[in-house]
Parts: sequence; structure tokens; C-alpha cells
Amino acid sequence: MSAPKEGMSCAGCIYFEQGVQGAGECRRNAPSPNSSFYVPRTEGIGSIKTDSHWPKVFDANWCGEFKDRNTKAGIF
Repeated sequence: MSAPKEGMSCAGCIYFEQGVQGAGECRRNAPSPNSSFYVPRTEGIGSIKTDSHWPKVFDANWCGEFKDRNTKAGIF
């Protein structure tokens, strides 16, 4: 599904952090933790690992919290 209006995609959003070409991360909210998983002894000390990340998105994705990167007034 395409964005409701031309230009209302992640690529034009102030919260979008460009990564590789065509994709990046959404910085709208705080990073979310991944599910914990066990790291076997061969790769670590035999421990539980949990890490956090921002959602990965494509340039053409969109959501209801879009804020135009060219209109920075009122974001803080």
C-alpha cells in the first residue's frame, strides 16, 4: 500500500535515519528490546543475550506519525 499523500513516506520523515540505500531506522520511539536468547559456550560464556534496536524500515514505508523533515517546528 502506498502512502496516503505524495511524499508522506519514511524517506521524507524527520524521524527516519538513513542506513543502507533504500532502508534505515525509525527513530520516533525509544529502541525496543529483542527477545532474549541463549548464547552457547562456543560463542560466549554461556549466557543470556538481550539487545535493543530501532525498527528497520524501507524508504517507501509510511505510518500515521509522519512528520515532514522540512518542517522542523514543533517537534520538541
